[in-house]
Amino acid sequence: MNIVVNSTAFVRELRLLNQIAEAKPTLPILSNVLLGAHNDNVSLYATDMELGLTTSCRAQVSEDGLITLPVKRLLGMVEQFPDADVTLQLHQALYPRVESDEKLARIYHDVEMPLLSVLFAMERH
Repeated sequence: MNIVVNSTAFVRELRLLNQIAEAKPTLPILSNVLLGAHNDNVSLYATDMELGLTTSCRAQVSEDGLITLPVKRLLGMVEQFPDADVTLQLHQALYPRVESDEKLARIYHDVEMPLLSVLFAMERH
C-alpha cells in the first residue's frame, strides 16, 4: 500500500474509529484499524465486536493495499503533522519485518489475517 493523504482529513476519521477500538482487547486485532486503499480513496474500519464503523477519505493511491495498524498509535503519529500531506508506505516497511520474525509471521498469517474476513462478514450481516 502506498498512499498520500491529508493529515487533517485522516485524523478526523481516525478519531472516530479510536472511540470504537478497544484499549485492552481480548483479541489484539480489536485495537487496530483496517486500512484499505483503492481508487484514490482510503477506507478505514474498526470494531469492538458489538459495534463496527467504516469510514473513508480521499487519498492519492499509487499502490492498492489492505493492512491493519494500531489505531491509537497511528492517530498519535498523524496528529503530529497538522494540515500536511502524509505518505504511508506500509507494506514495504512492515511486511519484511513481520516475515523476518517466525513467530510474528505465524501470528500474522494464522491469526490476524483470517480474522479480517470474519470481522467483515459479521459487520455485513
